[in-house]
Amino acid sequence: MTLRAYICSENSKYMATFKNEFSWSLSRNELFHYCPRKYFYNYYEYWDGWLWNASPLKKKIYQLKKMSALDMWLGDVVHRCIKYSILHKDKEASYLLESLQKRLAHDLAISYQNAQGPINPKSLLLIEHYKGLPIDQDYWFEKGATLLTTYFQSKWYDILKSIPANQFIYVDADDIKSMQFDVQGLKVYAIPDLCFYDQEGQLILIDWKTGRERHTELSAQLKIYALRLQLVDGIDTKITNIQAYTHYIQTGTDVGRNIAASDIDEAYAIIDAGKQQMLALLENEAENKPKPMVCFEKTDDTSKCELCPFQEICN
Repeated sequence: MTLRAYICSENSKYMATFKNEFSWSLSRNELFHYCPRKYFYNYYEYWDGWLWNASPLKKKIYQLKKMSALDMWLGDVVHRCIKYSILHKDKEASYLLESLQKRLAHDLAISYQNAQGPINPKSLLLIEHYKGLPIDQDYWFEKGATLLTTYFQSKWYDILKSIPANQFIYVDADDIKSMQFDVQGLKVYAIPDLCFYDQEGQLILIDWKTGRERHTELSAQLKIYALRLQLVDGIDTKITNIQAYTHYIQTGTDVGRNIAASDIDEAYAIIDAGKQQMLALLENEAENKPKPMVCFEKTDDTSKCELCPFQEICN
């Protein structure tokens, strides 16, 4: 066999196994309820849009799926700065703030350039740039700096500077493979922003949020993180006391409490209920083949459409 034939053979085997498999995550579940049509585009209709011989519409949907909104992008950058501050305790706040500003300026420039075309789906493209909407860079620079400064003033910043590296279980892992785990045969994606043992040996679980406060009690996300700790890390929540909090960086507010056994049961129930609702819109469960697009209804709330990346094809 020639080298070229061998490579083609190996590529064929890879493509045969590379398929759109059904999985569950809280963000996927929330999108399903937010707008079923957007869910359809985001998890099904984009598939194969990266191929050279994909239809123009498929390529367009894939391109649109890869875009990000300003709020989400800023939240991601702030998350990464917090992660960096945890892993590099020697870096001063002033250095981190300067690095944040450089990253924001760099990203905005990349997005603006990408919007001018030809669009590269693998490079950052903000929805606002794509739609030609005005972006006040100073506002976003100031918002990012304010979020990070508020974090530096929180109790967690001081606490985390004193925690040795070997006491951290999770620090915002962002590779997709490490996020997945098995829940009763279902592939679930969920991994904590932060989980560590403090100086008193207390296990702490934290979910950072850069947006407005949404919860007044323990969130579903934290319950699912606790389930992961039990299934993946062998931490029995009936034996180990876990303090779990959603930390709203903007206000410095912590919302949460100790994980209870009932929270694990509820995490199972949330995942199972979401799974059943999603599977009901599949034509073939084994192949993860969806029913026709018309079965995925558009949201009635048209205000959700303004910054939806799929608006131009959905209409």
